Amino acid sequence: MAKSGTRKRNRRVNDLNKNETVSYRVSYDSIDDIFGLSDSERKVISRLWKLAKMGKMNAKKILEIEAAIAQYPNLPQLYNYLYIGYDSIGDSDKAREVLENTMRIFPGYLFCKVNYAMILINEDRYKEIPKLFGNNYDLKTLYPQREVFHYSEFLAFSYIMVQYFYREKDIKRVRLYYNSMEKIDDSDTRTKLVRELLSKYDAMMNRSIYDNL
Repeated sequence: MAKSGTRKRNRRVNDLNKNETVSYRVSYDSIDDIFGLSDSERKVISRLWKLAKMGKMNAKKILEIEAAIAQYPNLPQLYNYLYIGYDSIGDSDKAREVLENTMRIFPGYLFCKVNYAMILINEDRYKEIPKLFGNNYDLKTLYPQREVFHYSEFLAFSYIMVQYFYREKDIKRVRLYYNSMEKIDDSDTRTKLVRELLSKYDAMMNRSIYDNL
């Protein structure tokens, strides 16, 4: 089921740490509402998010993000946009420096953890992912004080878990994450990538069974 407007959905999910059932809400409302941002903070985040999302960064736009950080140093989203900016212009060393600095300043910021997890995956260091997330494989156990998560948080975290467990050859868990992702937003790019991944895996397994007949 794809997202639609500001609709919310209450979901019960499996806590993969303890094999218990935990409950939290995945919201399709603005993520700014979840974090209770002021009007001025919302405006600057909205403006700079559009720059980051367009992917057409240059030195001038990066300076604009840095100026916003100087004005709003307590907004982790802006540091994330700065990381995206440097990464999009191909300055991987600076992007990584920004990301690692963001992790020091905001150690609990999910999207920062997700971005760093992707680096670990790309560097074939995926076995470090459990430590990065404190051996938590569910949003509720990672952030026990929270009752509501934005759908983008859910999908980003789930996608990383899929990448990790696929490499660990735990396809059962991969399917659990995929089933939840599909219910939250079946049209999201990450959901489609996982669907394709599982499709290729199933095809490979079917060929293996056929070859052994």
